[in-house]
Amino acid sequence: NVNGRDKPSCWPDAEMQSQIVVKDEPGQPHQTAEAAVKTQSAGGDLVTFIKKHCCNNIYSAHPKDLVHVVSNTPFCLYLYVGVPVGGGQSTSFVLIGYFDARSDDRVLTHAAYSDACLLIETLNKLELPLSNLAVFYCSAPHPELSQLLVPKLQTFNPKMISLCNISGMAGRACQGALIASFSHVVDLIRDIHHHYSTCSPVDDSLKKVFAEAGSYNPLCPVSAQCLFITHSVQNMAACWQDLLEYFKLLTHSEATDQIRFQLMDDKVKLHFLFLSHSLEPLRALQDLQQSGSASLIVELQLVSILLQSYATSILRSSAVDNFLLKRDMWLLHSEKELLPTAEVKVGSRASDFLWATSLNRRQQVRNGFLKDAQSFYIAALQSLVKSIPGPLWDVTQRNIGPLLKDPNNITVRSGLSAISDRLFD
Repeated sequence: NVNGRDKPSCWPDAEMQSQIVVKDEPGQPHQTAEAAVKTQSAGGDLVTFIKKHCCNNIYSAHPKDLVHVVSNTPFCLYLYVGVPVGGGQSTSFVLIGYFDARSDDRVLTHAAYSDACLLIETLNKLELPLSNLAVFYCSAPHPELSQLLVPKLQTFNPKMISLCNISGMAGRACQGALIASFSHVVDLIRDIHHHYSTCSPVDDSLKKVFAEAGSYNPLCPVSAQCLFITHSVQNMAACWQDLLEYFKLLTHSEATDQIRFQLMDDKVKLHFLFLSHSLEPLRALQDLQQSGSASLIVELQLVSILLQSYATSILRSSAVDNFLLKRDMWLLHSEKELLPTAEVKVGSRASDFLWATSLNRRQQVRNGFLKDAQSFYIAALQSLVKSIPGPLWDVTQRNIGPLLKDPNNITVRSGLSAISDRLFD
């Protein structure tokens, strides 16, 4: 029961009582937490990190004391990679969490190391009872490290739960869904942003497109720029005509002509209207995770709403419940369980535009768009399901109703309900 007393102790909580173990570079003398904090106080980043994930009270502890405690209780392991510690330097933190039954508190302990790849070696040196390791999380932005570490850790405890895929799940779903059907949308955004970055003076319509969208690097994958892509799609859909008029007035060139031709294509506009709607829940999830303001439970409840929204868009009502309860991926590929293509839900703006233009009379274009929309939802659902550990799936689906109905969760309920309202327009 992750909502109550039995919630795994590893999940960071501002009210947690904490103990800190700080270990220096190999060959360097051991520092107490107090000394380490004083050493880093110029930048203040280490103290900020500890306070963010633990609390304002910092205590020192000996590794042997920690080993003794977790030898008799399940514990959880976090690996934070590339944490700035001031002076332009960074390090990696191993965080170990457990439930202290004597004090009724959750306890977090830290150890700092210069190289995250030394994790296994470090754990062995500490002689931690890895058979009691219940949960593991790694903050590395790229999945390669966690993919290497998780199988190694599960050899000690096959029932260990990995939370590594929770972080960044919205970005991965966004990338998978766009690549499945709408990669040309990403290409158009890239081309317009390149024009925006190199032209002078900057037109107001271009400013609107990239307002508050953040920075953009075309060399980075879509998964790392989910918010930028989503904001750009929504802003372009909102000022499409202004953009078209702007590019019509530009001097002809191969690059500007290619952009203009796409902006003149109703089929492309239809795609942006659809994505403006369908990417919104992924944007909401990415915002929530990036802000770091919500607990894992709130994140999972938002994912539950998102899954229901996407599943309802492409599956028959009888199949939606089976998919959400049983995690049955086969349903996404069953013609019997999928809605007829003509009934795929694409959002009110895209639907209205489809029926108001000649696109609706061009059966091949209409069917192709609806098939692409279906592929978008399938790819997103597959990615999201893979990101949620199996043992948490039942919790995610079972607790969404009580969470939204519980009067004690008014803030959470109103926030998730507002997002839900936007998803089911």
